Amino acid sequence: MAVDIYIEGQRVDLFDDETIQVRSSVQDVRDISKIFTDFSQSFTVPASRRNNNIFKRYYNADVVNGFDARIRKDATIDIDTLDFKRGKISLIEVKIKENNPVHYRIVFYGDTVKIKDLLGDDKLQDLDWLDNFNHDYTDANVKLGLTTGLDFTVDSVTYTKAVCYPLLSYKRQFYFNSDSSDDTSTDELVNIAYNASKNNGVNFNELRPALNLPVLLQAITEKYGLTFTQNFFGSELFKQLYINIYNDKSDSLLNGLKLYEDVSGTPAIRQGNYSYGTTVTPKAGFENVEYRIKLEYNGSVVYESVAPITGTSPATVATGTLESGADYNVKASIITDSDFEFNADNTFITFGRSFPFVPTTVFNNSYTNQVIDLNANITTQIKDLKVYDFLTGLLKMFNLIITPQGEDLYINDLQSWYTEGQIYDVTQYIDTKSETVKKADIYNVLAFKFKESKSILADNWKQNNNKVYGNLEQRLEGLNDELIDGTTLDIQTIFENPIYERLIDTDNNNSTAIQYGLLADENAKAQVGNPFIMYLPSVNTSSNQIGFNNSTGGYEGLTTALMPSHSQQIDIPSFNINFGIEQNEYTGNYFEDTIYKRFFDDYISDIFSPNRRLFNFDAILPLRLKNKLKLNDRLVIKDRRYIINSITTNLTDYTEKLELINDIYDAPIAGDVINNSTITPDFKIYSSATQTDDFKYIGIDSITATKIDTGDGVSWLTLVNDTSSGVVSNISFTIDTNITGVDRAMQIQMVDAVNNPVYSLVQSGSGVTFDNTDIKFDSNLITWDNG
Repeated sequence: MAVDIYIEGQRVDLFDDETIQVRSSVQDVRDISKIFTDFSQSFTVPASRRNNNIFKRYYNADVVNGFDARIRKDATIDIDTLDFKRGKISLIEVKIKENNPVHYRIVFYGDTVKIKDLLGDDKLQDLDWLDNFNHDYTDANVKLGLTTGLDFTVDSVTYTKAVCYPLLSYKRQFYFNSDSSDDTSTDELVNIAYNASKNNGVNFNELRPALNLPVLLQAITEKYGLTFTQNFFGSELFKQLYINIYNDKSDSLLNGLKLYEDVSGTPAIRQGNYSYGTTVTPKAGFENVEYRIKLEYNGSVVYESVAPITGTSPATVATGTLESGADYNVKASIITDSDFEFNADNTFITFGRSFPFVPTTVFNNSYTNQVIDLNANITTQIKDLKVYDFLTGLLKMFNLIITPQGEDLYINDLQSWYTEGQIYDVTQYIDTKSETVKKADIYNVLAFKFKESKSILADNWKQNNNKVYGNLEQRLEGLNDELIDGTTLDIQTIFENPIYERLIDTDNNNSTAIQYGLLADENAKAQVGNPFIMYLPSVNTSSNQIGFNNSTGGYEGLTTALMPSHSQQIDIPSFNINFGIEQNEYTGNYFEDTIYKRFFDDYISDIFSPNRRLFNFDAILPLRLKNKLKLNDRLVIKDRRYIINSITTNLTDYTEKLELINDIYDAPIAGDVINNSTITPDFKIYSSATQTDDFKYIGIDSITATKIDTGDGVSWLTLVNDTSSGVVSNISFTIDTNITGVDRAMQIQMVDAVNNPVYSLVQSGSGVTFDNTDIKFDSNLITWDNG
């Protein structure tokens, strides 16, 4: 076999005796840069003329526009002109001897590594495609987002419920009291029960958007040209998830800040005091809009409204000391959660320090027709989070794997990935005379953790239970309460896990249909915290209507709402995004279909099996198998099936070192459709005597053998064990004595819809010769009927 390495399409000269090894390994399920990557030990290539041109004489630092070793270059490894591996080459060093280059040392990396390089330090806020989901922050849009969700069409593709406004409060506590006399609505507390004669309820401008996770994933696809398979990402479990949109770096969550003055200069008086003031006058139709004023002097906030203002503001003045000898910079801003149009008059005055303290007016400025047109800008408001960290967070949380699949990136959960593998019998390629059996790696501490939430409900729950809601932590101990020998499996997500609350009607203590989330602390301060993901099931609230206030004083009762939930279905046992089993906030029951149960349980249980072993074999696999073998394939050696931990291929002598784990994987084995179901041996010649024999079928469990008539009948063979049991089975049969005097043949077929392999057999004739002297015919016993 001929091995060739190409760097950006240029073939590299190789040393004749250089050992090149490529290792494929299931080595880390928690890092995109490591998952299922192929990598080589570093190896050297000669400093030949061809290679010097490829590496542009990297050893000479004076070469202009030379080889950039900071960047990994596209590379392929070919065996007999066929692609074996695709990935990247990194140049490590050049060996110099007596002022001449001797060799270059390089390392090959698998395809998956390029994801980290591609994403770099980009953040979710850099995903410009998300601007297609910006929208006016109006009461109509917020109401639609709360009741049914907002649909968007981008490039002729409709994204249903792409943006929603779930029943989450970052400002004040919601409660429900059907008593019509309770119209409480303060900055800290509000009764959201609809009452036609009142106007207490949810104000549209206190709700914030949530973005559908598949939309966020599509934005990554659009920016980087990555295409993710829809195995896991196309599941309903994932498609129904949302991430909250709330950015703590903006003064107003929804771009409701208007910097309407920004003036710099040199005051005539360089020492003394200043007075900086404004008067704001709303335009017609905006007199009832709430707003706040913020004034700044040389980068410091010197005044900010404590309470919202409506109508014309009183003369707002900030005073302070001029910075000695310094220039000034003053700014004035309006902050509001509603569309707002206004005029403003601003004055900046300085005072000398010497009596009579005569004021000097630095400027009087008037600003007319100022407009704040609120817009929910997704890229501005989304969390300050790296794209790479977001993807890695999902991989960790759901125990996902990622592998190149043609031009796509295959992403699926570990259990499903294993079920899609093929099974190959490699017994004939294994050196069975030499194997090593080791103890497989094991964990002694399991830690599945969310980021800690500082919201009041989550914080109180932690104080009472001494752990974060939804976490799962366990120590695996043996006798005498000592930890078993092992390491820690630590899964730390980037997401926090707030607790939601099902409201009780305080008038009669009955449960309402309403569940909401309070994202404020005990001091009623918003806790922006870390991002969190949630389900948003639609709940009928016709029996507990929610009061809803719009921007013009309108008030109505809502009979449906999208409510935050850990469970796909808020009131029925279903998958929920907790690691551990927790009490469902809505029903009070325990929903057991958790992240751990769904995506980690089988994987962890197998690790702890006392029968689990790590086997090492030497092998020489045929090229046709080398090129198609994947890490989720299973290997059969003799009568035992294995999963692959790693394969190290020596491209110099064409050998493999297999690190395998005996397969006790407890998931449904959809992958038990063996890729190359076979029968061994598949042909045999038998003597004429009665005898029992068997053949080995390597394939699918519970397949029944079928006798095939090839012209000599089939009654002379009886199947004793006719059904496969497990992946490797012995099918046994008995053959009658052949007294026909002629050879006869038939087949036994295993119809498994894979290869339908056939066992063929031939039985020779009896070989009996008739000697008239030895054989007498007794006419008393044998008569001829001629009639």
